[in-house]
Amino acid sequence: WLLVMAIAFWSFGYGMEYVSPALTWKLWWVRFEYFGAVWVSMLVFCFVASIVFEKHHITWTGYCFLCIVPVCILILAQTNSHHHLVWELAWVETDGFAPFVAYKRGPAFWVFVIFSYGILSIATILLVNALKNSERILRKQLISVLVGIFFPWAANILYLFGMEKLTHFDFTPGAFTISCIAFLFGLVRYQMLGFVPLAHTAVTRSMEDPVIVIDMNDRVLDMNNAAYAVAEHPDRIHFPVHLDKIFPALYEKICSERGRLPLTTQICLGNKTGLRHWELRLFAILNKKGKQTGLLVILRDITEWEEIQE
Repeated sequence: WLLVMAIAFWSFGYGMEYVSPALTWKLWWVRFEYFGAVWVSMLVFCFVASIVFEKHHITWTGYCFLCIVPVCILILAQTNSHHHLVWELAWVETDGFAPFVAYKRGPAFWVFVIFSYGILSIATILLVNALKNSERILRKQLISVLVGIFFPWAANILYLFGMEKLTHFDFTPGAFTISCIAFLFGLVRYQMLGFVPLAHTAVTRSMEDPVIVIDMNDRVLDMNNAAYAVAEHPDRIHFPVHLDKIFPALYEKICSERGRLPLTTQICLGNKTGLRHWELRLFAILNKKGKQTGLLVILRDITEWEEIQE
């Protein structure tokens, strides 16, 4: 939400700058824009870090360190008339379809560009590396974030270093709006922050027991390779898929036992290989605020033990 608010401040200020007739008012709105613009790249990095890394990976000291450059640039932008470090000179150009502010940039502005490009580059590299090692639903989550980061990159490069006519209009606030839409799609469609990286840590290839991650709408978001051997029609699984489609008996059992978490019980599941007995363990997946965001299902094959008992 902080990222959305920062982009909203930036976009609103830029719109008012563009429609303001006089240079004095345009520069007033430019200074207003910096209240949102300075935080965007840092907040995008923090958003990516919350997805790629384990929770609490960035400490409060780390957040304070990331805020140093944005705070300094914000102060310099508000006091630019005394030192001219952000823009040395500003004037109104009228050769476009509307009057716009042209600048002779100051050294502080380019320091901020280097900081923003650097931190966005790190975020992009983290996403690409995570994407290489991701599976199924996690891959879709990361792709939605990567798409969201691409648009601001392209828009800002065109604004600062592109063709002359493209430098008359800054598409970067609008591009970050597209980023928010992509991030929102990942949040709503795949419950991004509710399951990553928790689900990715739990659902590992090396586990011999089937492990399944379910959201609050009983959709299977991910499962390990062992769970595929238990599923009915594993070749037709396209995440997210409703639990009833691939584990109908398990779905009925969970519906009847949902209010008794955590729970350990038994269930019989059958597929093409025959009927097997399983120990079923259900755990609630909680977010940082303690609210349940899904269900972790772990199965252990106890068929041989049941046969021995019989």
